[in-house]
Amino acid sequence: MRKRLVLSVSSLIFAAVAAVFSFSVFFFTSSTLNQGRAEARHMASIYANAYEDGIPIDSTVFPAMFGLAILDENGNPRQEYGHNLPDDYATLPEVQSAIESGEGEAINDFDGAFRLASCCLRTSGPDDGVYYVYSLIGVELYGPSFVNFCVSSALVSAGIIAIGILLTYFLSGLSFKPIEASKVRFRELVENRPLTPFPKAIDKPSAEYYREVDEASKALLAARKSLSDEKEGIRNILDSVSDLIILMGEDEDIAFLNLAAGKAFHLDVMKYHSLPSLGFPKAIEASIRKHRKVEQTYDFNNKTYALRGYMTPGGYVIALADISFEVNGEKLRSSFFSAASHELKTPLTSIMGQAEILSLTPHPDALDPSIASIEKASNRMYRLIEDMLSLSRIEFGHREVKGPISLAKPAEEAKSALAFLMEEKGVEVKIEGDFVYPINYDDAYSLIKNLLENGIRYGHKGGYVILTFLPNGFTVADDGAGIGEVDKQRVFERFYRVEKSRDKASGGTGLGLAIVKHTMLSYGGKVSLESSLGEGSTFTCVFPNVK
Repeated sequence: MRKRLVLSVSSLIFAAVAAVFSFSVFFFTSSTLNQGRAEARHMASIYANAYEDGIPIDSTVFPAMFGLAILDENGNPRQEYGHNLPDDYATLPEVQSAIESGEGEAINDFDGAFRLASCCLRTSGPDDGVYYVYSLIGVELYGPSFVNFCVSSALVSAGIIAIGILLTYFLSGLSFKPIEASKVRFRELVENRPLTPFPKAIDKPSAEYYREVDEASKALLAARKSLSDEKEGIRNILDSVSDLIILMGEDEDIAFLNLAAGKAFHLDVMKYHSLPSLGFPKAIEASIRKHRKVEQTYDFNNKTYALRGYMTPGGYVIALADISFEVNGEKLRSSFFSAASHELKTPLTSIMGQAEILSLTPHPDALDPSIASIEKASNRMYRLIEDMLSLSRIEFGHREVKGPISLAKPAEEAKSALAFLMEEKGVEVKIEGDFVYPINYDDAYSLIKNLLENGIRYGHKGGYVILTFLPNGFTVADDGAGIGEVDKQRVFERFYRVEKSRDKASGGTGLGLAIVKHTMLSYGGKVSLESSLGEGSTFTCVFPNVK
């Protein structure tokens, strides 16, 4: 940069000196020619006065390359002295000008180094006639004087150019010194090397510049250290968690892996890796490439992970939480739930049979309340076990779906099955419309029966329950006491009761809404609740992929 600047300025100085030299040569030659023209006029004037006074012309005193002619009134020569005189005077412009106005001048080429300066003046002779004195003198343009002038000018120009180059180099050194020092400083900052002190400034602007750059460098180092410490702290935190954390960079680059992720995927966290290195299925990989939100379970390394992918201001984050214990625990719980229900069903059936036999055989009247209590408790226990088995079947997914069915049919069947309860509670059930969907018939029956039974059990005496089919599902609304905001969040949990004594009094098992929730989830649908205290409740079941 500095060399280019010196070269550019030197070229400009050279061009300026060359232009000045050219103008100087032009003015030198012009001055020389003007001097020759003046000398020719002077000589013509001297000899015109001498001729007019009748003084004889002595050609021996003529200067070198001088010629003189006396012309008549028509421009024809009467007398000629010297050398280089023209053959025809009358055609010369200077002679024509003298004939017209009394005087004339001209410069004519002679050879490469000489020019001929001529002058013609009107005068009178001794006989008072009209005559013209024509003088011609040679002017040397490129003689010793010109050589001396060129040499002197060249020396002066060379001196000017040399001084200009040296001055430019010196001034550019002063100008580029802070830039060169800054380049060194910036390279040290980029390469994270110790900072070299700036050189001593020779002027105030440079000193101020060095000071500001030094302060900015130190501030940058402090910010870099703070960022590095913060980054290291974040890495230490993320390395300490058991979840697998991955941060995607640009395109398919992996910007960060915590230790758990590196160990799980068998990758070195200090080396470069890309998305394919993780070995995700194509569907998951495609979603990650498009920065789509991902939420699903993922089986990997004989473990089950909750996989979440989502976009953040810092990039796309992939988090995998090991839920193997929860999944295995849930499977174990469901297996125990199912096995226990099956094991309880056999002795409970025996108890119910014995209670029925007791009620049919002669017995003291004092035993009637006890027998009735046994029958009521065993019936409730039987319903509870049936609900537990239904829930287990739903969780294990062992149900056959043959094709779309009309849900109005299981709805009518459920209504018939609940006729005794409807009569007991004084609640009317209405079914409106129909809905066709590919679902297991028993699942549809259980789903609708549990919602209708829930509305009947907890509705007002003389109230209603309305089942309304929609284009994508159905709603079940009642005019019961309603459910508060806190309880609405938990009513779909197993055995949760809005009021602790409510299910026992009504005969409910506490599993009906849990069965509804898990049935809907097993088909990819969802159930929601709208309710306010004193205003009844509305349950809405919505199925996916409804055409």
